[in-house]
Amino acid sequence: MTQVGYAAIPYNAVLSFYMLAVVRFSVSPGDFAARFEPYLHALTVFYFLATATIGMPFRIFTELRLGLGCWVAEYPSGCDKTGGCLNV
Repeated sequence: MTQVGYAAIPYNAVLSFYMLAVVRFSVSPGDFAARFEPYLHALTVFYFLATATIGMPFRIFTELRLGLGCWVAEYPSGCDKTGGCLNV
């Protein structure tokens, strides 16, 4: 679920882009919703949801050494050379 949590970063950029368009360039909220919103939602939400969903059946996520969560990595470090990877 950490992978899905990373969607908050680009989604925050999308909200900033929305505010810039509405406040600075006087784009109406309805026009923004019709022209940009579907693409921006697809880029932010669906990309991270798809990578998290696809990564689970292939068991490519392992725990991080620093902090809580998982990421695409080999476990233990350097296991690809010895052939003893434990992606659980």
